[in-house]
Amino acid sequence: MMSSGNFEEHERMISLIQDLADLPCTVVQQNLNNYIQSKTQAKLSFLAPILPETEEMVINVVGEKILDRGLRFPVSQSNVCNHILHKTVKTRRSLTVSAIELDQELLQHLYSVIDPVPDRFLSVPIKHPVKQHIALVVCIIDYPNDKDIEENCTKIIEECFRYCLGLLLSTLRCQEETRLKLQCQDLLIVSRKLFMHLGDLPDLLREIMVKARKLTNAERCSLFLLDHEHHELVAKVFDGVSTSDVEEEAVQALLNCRDDHSPKDFDKFHFPPRNIPHQHTPCYVLKMFDELDLIRSWKIKRKTLARFILYVKKGYRDAPYHNWIHAFSVAHFAYLMIKNLNLVEDKYFTRLQALVFLVSGLCHDIDHRGTNNSFQTQCGTVLASLYSSEGSVMERHHLAQSMCILNTEGCNIFENLASDEYSEALDLLRNNILATDLASHFRTMDEQDEMVNSGFNRDDLGHQKLLHAMFMTCCDISDQTKDWKTSKKTAEQIYDEFFSQGDLEKSMGTAPIEMMDREKASIPDLQVQFITNLVLPLFTNLSALFPVANCLVESIKRNRCIWQTAIPIFHKYSEQGIKGMDILLDVNIEEEILAAYRLQSSTD
Repeated sequence: MMSSGNFEEHERMISLIQDLADLPCTVVQQNLNNYIQSKTQAKLSFLAPILPETEEMVINVVGEKILDRGLRFPVSQSNVCNHILHKTVKTRRSLTVSAIELDQELLQHLYSVIDPVPDRFLSVPIKHPVKQHIALVVCIIDYPNDKDIEENCTKIIEECFRYCLGLLLSTLRCQEETRLKLQCQDLLIVSRKLFMHLGDLPDLLREIMVKARKLTNAERCSLFLLDHEHHELVAKVFDGVSTSDVEEEAVQALLNCRDDHSPKDFDKFHFPPRNIPHQHTPCYVLKMFDELDLIRSWKIKRKTLARFILYVKKGYRDAPYHNWIHAFSVAHFAYLMIKNLNLVEDKYFTRLQALVFLVSGLCHDIDHRGTNNSFQTQCGTVLASLYSSEGSVMERHHLAQSMCILNTEGCNIFENLASDEYSEALDLLRNNILATDLASHFRTMDEQDEMVNSGFNRDDLGHQKLLHAMFMTCCDISDQTKDWKTSKKTAEQIYDEFFSQGDLEKSMGTAPIEMMDREKASIPDLQVQFITNLVLPLFTNLSALFPVANCLVESIKRNRCIWQTAIPIFHKYSEQGIKGMDILLDVNIEEEILAAYRLQSSTD
């Protein structure tokens, strides 16, 4: 039972949250600073939230003073590790220091609010309640010099943000989205002027570079989804603009790796690429380029390719499903198709198309946020404001990110292509990545059926484009062709991501569709529908063109049968109150499903 003291504290925090509701982020921070100052008896307080996307610590408000220009400190750079705020993040514990250890720019702002700046300075790290990273550092200045005061102040601050952290981070996210949207709009106006008035290049280049420096690397990339004629120009515009670099030590480590990367059946369709250790995946990407003779054919510098691979890997977020391992799996299936379907030898692909096909697999989901196009559009995100008029919001963003990496110094693996080949490569990359939007696939399914039924014509440009799009979709959902345990593991990640989006939609007052609602979704039923409506027809068409792919169709049919066997088993456990994801993750239930399938197969 809650004590009277705890009840009063709980009521105070509820009252505080209510007072903070529906306020701008800066006002929320002012009110929180006032609350903390009152409770700790400190003269001054300020908050330094951390933006995980950009790895920056942001200070917008000191006490009640809203800074004209927010202070931003990168939290991952080794050359600032002695900064007290960075020490707090690194050690994950409260620290007491002299104020003279603070960043000089921050000190100047403190001098304008409290003069002289006193010695007593306490910084308190606040952990994210779910992801456990440090989400916020709270700082107080000139608090009472009593015994155990730092411990008491830390407890007060931690208790406050046990209730208020979510609200603060939400308002900060809205503020950042607005800031980025305004900067994007500002920079887009300048970029349009740039390409409409090429004669005014010197002044316009200076203007665009100044504005671009205010954006992160990922934000800049999103702006310049331009035709290939302008990519070299944009690369020059951004020459010298700081980016989030891949360490050269990592590039050298990849090039000098001496491990034997020769697993059995790596080049066979049944091989599960998700079994490759995460740290070795870049080595296997190099191996695929080597085995397809793409490095020699296109005179790609190994160091350039290694750097490109590591930049692409770094470009993926830690989403449950749409992450680097998914990209690696898609690229591996592209490699398998080129190798096992003899796409180059039998002239379905040119060597350039084979190169871009493999690259497209690696790049097709860069910077995926774990939410789909519909969510982006409905929420009016920055990406939606940039791309929704053209459709395929996330795919256009993935393409923009890919172009940006290609334009990063030392990463252009297409640099030795002739001018016409370079133009063709970028066109192919664009078409391939946009083809991974399943909405695009469903729009062209009838055309693909007609192409297969009438016979593929190598000289028909329409047939070529349809075939390439069909290949990209095959790669994107290729997990469904592996053994059932592998495809089930993929399903765990997919529904984890789907249900996370559904939870987010519920928190925003929107009812998610059934397959994203963890309370309503019947996972095996959804899997059977997915395989029946999309996977099986797609791979049946593939096997009609390439009979050697019939083994993939058989594997898909077997997986569908196992999911059908799982339906009554899932229903049985659901009736006992066990949720769908818990059933899916239970290894014992997995074995029960497989045993039921084997029994059924033996009696058929």
